[in-house]
Formats: sequence, structure tokens, C-alpha cells
Amino acid sequence: MKMVHTTNFELAEVLEVDPSLISRWRTGERQVGSSSPYLPKIAQYFAENAQQDFQKVALLELTGHYWEDKGVGMRRLSKYLAQWLVNEPNIDSKSLTALIDTIGNSSNYFPSVETHPLPFEPEGTRVNRELFIGKKGLQEATTKLLLQAIRKENSGKRLYLFSNEPMDWITEDPEFAQTWSHLAMLGIQNKIKIEIIHTLQRQPKELMQAIEKWLPLYLTGAVKSYYYSARNDNLFYQTSFYLEGVAIICGNTVRGEADENFHYSYIEETTQLNSFSNSFKLMKNECRPLVRVYTDKNIERYLAQNISFFAAPQGDVLTVQSDLMSGMSNTLIKEFFERGNIDPQKSEAIIGINDQRMGQINDKASPRSFKLVMSLPRITDVRKGIVPALIPELLSGRTFFYTPEEYKAHLRSLIELMQNVDNFEVLLFPRKHIIQSVQLFVVKDQSMIVFKQTTPRFAFVSEQANLVKAMESFINNAISKIPKRNSDKEAVIKTLSNFITKIG
Repeated sequence: MKMVHTTNFELAEVLEVDPSLISRWRTGERQVGSSSPYLPKIAQYFAENAQQDFQKVALLELTGHYWEDKGVGMRRLSKYLAQWLVNEPNIDSKSLTALIDTIGNSSNYFPSVETHPLPFEPEGTRVNRELFIGKKGLQEATTKLLLQAIRKENSGKRLYLFSNEPMDWITEDPEFAQTWSHLAMLGIQNKIKIEIIHTLQRQPKELMQAIEKWLPLYLTGAVKSYYYSARNDNLFYQTSFYLEGVAIICGNTVRGEADENFHYSYIEETTQLNSFSNSFKLMKNECRPLVRVYTDKNIERYLAQNISFFAAPQGDVLTVQSDLMSGMSNTLIKEFFERGNIDPQKSEAIIGINDQRMGQINDKASPRSFKLVMSLPRITDVRKGIVPALIPELLSGRTFFYTPEEYKAHLRSLIELMQNVDNFEVLLFPRKHIIQSVQLFVVKDQSMIVFKQTTPRFAFVSEQANLVKAMESFINNAISKIPKRNSDKEAVIKTLSNFITKIG
């Protein structure tokens, strides 16, 4: 205020309001709504009065922009201020006072410095480290660390990994990528447990590529992955790899630096190791699981996860060749479980949860929609009894097949649901265009499951928003290509009815 000689009266005059209103805004007695017509005028007034570079820098930092933009014109600065004010849910006294006082409290002079004796120059603790430079250096340092991970004396230790750098240091060098993958697998065979933190700064495509490359390691059950949910401006790159009690690779640099300015330290000093161990654990406390992998060893947990997502979804449900319990009567499910010699107590528990999910589908007051994308098998396969039924196989590891009557009963249940529930749809996808060995399951804006039903069976589950949206887009893109005759509810009911008749 002092710097631009602004008073409540002068600002009130510009806005054509009583000065007491400005005072009440600043003290918090009154608030300015985000749609107030005064906001553009306030923004323009302070943009016009920010004549000096230091004043512009202060306003740029206040609105989340970079000081390098201090050459910005008045109109652009006014736009920044207006957007900043509008994005506030309610312009409270703190926000408005921050804007009004920012220019006034800015200064372009150095305070007077009193004369004091200079302190002694401190000396820090000297540590031994090796320095590696550039992408090639990071490859060499990582190789050195992974070679330690496969040593017998390091068996059973944990390997912690975090990096928000681009992945080109791995992906653009196939020979190194193969070496890295081989050493990581040898480390897992040496009972190394890997914990990796991903960052949301990566694009969804890059995140999916990372998971794809890690998939063979995930399937061992030795990898736990997390993601840090907060975003930053991606100005700094950080890499931290730590083999428990053995060594650290750490590097920090600024985005846009030349490769030769990327420096990575390889440290084996005990104090540094202990410090990083604590830092990683604190970082992990701020993270959420990225994917959870289920294999044959814990497939029951996968089935429970699948059912729990379906039983209480927060959004629309999309499935592709998935969730074959959808539309099944409990009588039919019991037949499968009895034939599969599934423990009766376990069967009853799953049937009870299935009642909950069917209650969700039949809830006519719910705005959620349920879409099942499926392909019909060959009629000859149904007649021969060689269409696989996955439910008991998930729990017993044995393969079971529908009898013709069981398959017809399942289709009749689907038809009944479509006739009675407006929000339940079955969409028929051509068999040749659907991946028969993979099931997809998405609850919009909540969770996703990908399940590979052929040997080796595995599933991975994620609630990370980018992955969920990517899978949702993938399914919706497939749905958009389905012709109307296979997506219109009445047409699909007719197709399923004719299929039942043809089975005989």
C-alpha cells in the first residue's frame, strides 16, 4: 500500500464503492464472491500500479507464475490477477489482503547492514562418494548398485527407487534396458524386495509404459509400487535409488540442463544411508499404492477385491469380458462351486457378496450405469460344453466349462436384467476383435482391474486416477466402434434370445 500510495479511499473510488466496504473486505467482515464484478477492476488497478520489476515479480509469485516473466505487459498481468482471484472459492480477507499488501510490502532496496565480526568458516563432515555424469553415468551407477543387489551377502534386503526424470536413459538404449531387467530379476531371485515410487508428473502413456516394462517383475510378487499424489511444477529432477544398508545413488538437477550437467553421486557412507532410509519411509507415508498384483498364490484376494469394487461403486461400471458373475443367479453359481469342490463356507461368503452387487444393479433409484461388453462364443462350442466358466477356476486352479443348459441360464439372467433395469446394458463385440484371455473392469473415477485368465494367471488392480481414466477411455473407444445392432438394448435382447434358441 505504501509503495503505490494506495489507500482504502483510493481503491474505493476506483471501484465506486464506499471506503468502509474495502475496510470490511480486508478485515474479513465481508467476502467477495468469485463472480463479483469488482474482481476484474481490482486486478486491473493493481496491474496498472505495478510499474517496477520488483513489484511485478511479487505479483507473479503471488499468482503462481515465474519471476522470469517480469517483462509481461499490464493486460497479461491483469489477466493473471483476475484468474487468481476467480479461482479462489471465496475471496476472504486473507486473499484480498495478500493482493493489496503484496505491492506495498515489496521493496527494491537493500536494508542497512550493521557491522558484525565475520564468523569462522564451518567445516562439514567429509564423505566418500563416486561421481557419475549424464545418462551414461546413471546407467553405470545403476548397474553398480544392481550388481550389489545380486551378491549373496545382500540377500533379502530392500531396494528403494524414486525418480521423476524422463525414462529415456532406459528406453532409448535397448542393450542397457536388457541388462537392467536381467540384473533386477537376478536381484529378485536373491530375495531382494523392491519398492518403487512413481510420480504423477509423468504422462499417463509413459506411466503405462513403465508398468508394462515392470510387469515381469511385478508377477514375481517382489515389487510394491506407489505413487505420490501431489503435483509440482516439474522444475527440478530428482533421482534416488537406495539398496538397504549398502549404497545410494542420488542426483538433482534443473529441467532443461545439458546432459553433462546431470551429476549422480554413488555413496556408501553409513550416516548418509541411514538418513536416506528415513527419508524414503517419510516419502512413502505420503503415497498411495499404484498397482496391486495378484497371482495364483493369492487369487482369492483378487476375487474379493473385484467384488468389493463392484458391491459399492462410486461411479459407472464398465466391464469387458469380465466379471462373469454379472447376471448369474445364485443357483447357477452354487452349481459351479459344487462342481469345483469349493469350500462351502467360502462359497456362501462369495454368494452373499454377489447378492450385494446384484442389489447395486437392481437399485432403480441409482444414477449409475452398468455396461458389460462381451462376445458370444461359437454355438458349436456351447453345444460341445467347451466354453470355459472362470469362477471356480479362479479359486481351485482347475478348468471348468458351461454345460449348454448352464450357458443358456446365464444368458436368460442377462436378458432379465436388461428388461428390468434401465441402467444395465449388454453390448456385443465381435469375437475376433476382443482379447479372449484378458478381462477388464473399471469403476469410473475410482478403480480398475486387469485380469489375465490364462496360465500364468495374474491380475493387477489400481486406483490411480490417470490409469483409471486411461482404461476407461480404452473401453469407451471400443464401445464407440460397436454397431447399433449390437448396442441397442432391444436388438441385443433379440440376439441373445435367438442364440439361446439356436443352442437347442
